[in-house]
Amino acid sequence: GGKETEGGPPWGSRVLFYVHGGAFIASLHAADMGALTKWAKENNCVIIFPEYGLAPENPFPTGLNQLVDVWEAVCNGLVAQVSGMDALGTSPKPTTMTLVGESAGGNLAAALAVKIVTHKLRKPDGLCLAYPCLNLSCSPGPSRIVHGFDPILPLGIMYAVLESYAGLHREKAFGAEKNPTMSPYHTPDSILEQFPRTHIMAGGFDPLLDDSVDFNTRLQRMGVHSTLEVQKCLPHGFVGICDFVPAAMAAVHNASRFLGESFHRADGKGDHPDNANRARALNRTRNTSYGSSNGMSPGRVAK
Repeated sequence: GGKETEGGPPWGSRVLFYVHGGAFIASLHAADMGALTKWAKENNCVIIFPEYGLAPENPFPTGLNQLVDVWEAVCNGLVAQVSGMDALGTSPKPTTMTLVGESAGGNLAAALAVKIVTHKLRKPDGLCLAYPCLNLSCSPGPSRIVHGFDPILPLGIMYAVLESYAGLHREKAFGAEKNPTMSPYHTPDSILEQFPRTHIMAGGFDPLLDDSVDFNTRLQRMGVHSTLEVQKCLPHGFVGICDFVPAAMAAVHNASRFLGESFHRADGKGDHPDNANRARALNRTRNTSYGSSNGMSPGRVAK
């Protein structure tokens, strides 16, 4: 986690709960370290990186239920307990918490948010999703058709996920994947309107781009403060290459600013003083907006 700085928040008071990706079947620690280190340092927060059960040995909803258990434990002071800080008189519970998920972890993070709302648990102060898989449907949308032969995430992966994670065979999957904790895109409006402030980032060459655009639009229609950043030159999984690709680093940097704002607002300090700078930075990198029915711009496409 980040270091405690003079005048900054106490160590352990800020927690970033990170749900890794890997198509529900793998954990890619090394690929995530660059972004996680940056976020921890810039926001003085502790990173919680839970290891949930992977498919096919642990199909839905095993991993999700494990994440709910870890979330509750962290809310109740797990960080202070395992670090020994509670013995030093440090507040045993974090004062601010954000929830971040990448790819399949974005699915699980959004599903965890659904569980948090329905079970009336402590809500995250911000939700950040990186190219999430939010609709486990066998019916391909436009982005999945256009990028159906993507070398990183071909359409066949979706069928494999349905069989290994969701425990559904292709011919029996239609309709069953509309469970909101399996496919968060299908979350009822009554739950979606209770989501926290949300930031979604995606790549223009990602077969899952439609998931991000559609979910962001639904959130905005429900009155949730949600932003979408699309780096049009990037593929799926770009967080893992942020140390080598400037566009990927730009997206990771903007996510860090969102997380910082979420922590700052939850600390009771109102808008972050860097808000204006963040807005100017995003406006310099975005050139096209997606329309929405309520006059709000669901997202932008970066050059």
